[in-house]
Amino acid sequence: MGDARREFCSDLGDASGGVGGAGGPARNRRNAMRIALLGTGLMGAPMARNLAAAGHVLTLWNRSSAKAEALRDIGQVCATPSDAATEADVVLTMLLD
Repeated sequence: MGDARREFCSDLGDASGGVGGAGGPARNRRNAMRIALLGTGLMGAPMARNLAAAGHVLTLWNRSSAKAEALRDIGQVCATPSDAATEADVVLTMLLD
């Protein structure tokens, strides 16, 4: 697993800091995951931007929808946590309580 893990980690995005998604940086899409990010506040928003820059496909949800809407350029904003997680390979939560 060591070599596969190194290959995956070294393949995550580029140093340009660009935003992922359709117009994002070129990368090996073989390792891209569908990630649901629940909670797009102080910690979740930067996490979402980094994941998108690495080429992952994001679905986003936040209790106050305005915070998720601010990230519409990097992922699909969903109405409920369930909607965001339905087709995700990974679900990340950045929630206060």
